[in-house]
Amino acid sequence: MAPRKTTPEAESVSEETKQAQSTKAATTKPKAKTTPAKTAPKKATPAKTQTGSNSSGIAADHLQSFFDRIERLEGEKKGIADDIKDVFAEAKGNGFDVPTMRAILKIKKQKPSEREEKESMLDLYMHALGMLEGDLDEAQQLGIDAASAGKAVTDNLYITEDPRFKKWEQGWQMQTAFLAAQDNQ
Repeated sequence: MAPRKTTPEAESVSEETKQAQSTKAATTKPKAKTTPAKTAPKKATPAKTQTGSNSSGIAADHLQSFFDRIERLEGEKKGIADDIKDVFAEAKGNGFDVPTMRAILKIKKQKPSEREEKESMLDLYMHALGMLEGDLDEAQQLGIDAASAGKAVTDNLYITEDPRFKKWEQGWQMQTAFLAAQDNQ
């Protein structure tokens, strides 16, 4: 198909037609919108067409700025993570145990009440599994010491579910009985 030849007069007529149509569109009043008496609160919607907008009505420049900020912060986060990794490597090079350091950092973030509860549960479970048998003897000795110091049986350091509770109580009772026998002589 051969290209169509246009004359200069035809070009000027089409230009005049375009200008007339754009002027007519600009002077027409937009239709008034009717709104219901009560409307539900609007959810956040993307900004309508602005500079750099695309055909779906999203402000591309605004959206791009969010992605740029997120990507910059992700880069900073990676840099900080690398710095932390370097500090742990330095600590390891100086003979410190990194897993223990990580565990302490985790503990430091907890509230004291949360920490006590977790430690108590850890002790309870370890005793139930027979992992801390030496602590039972220590608990008994602490009970003996408490009775020697005149403390009441209610001063037991351990919770009732903890096997050390009974051992502490046994030590306290043994020492109390021993002290009572000495007093009777």
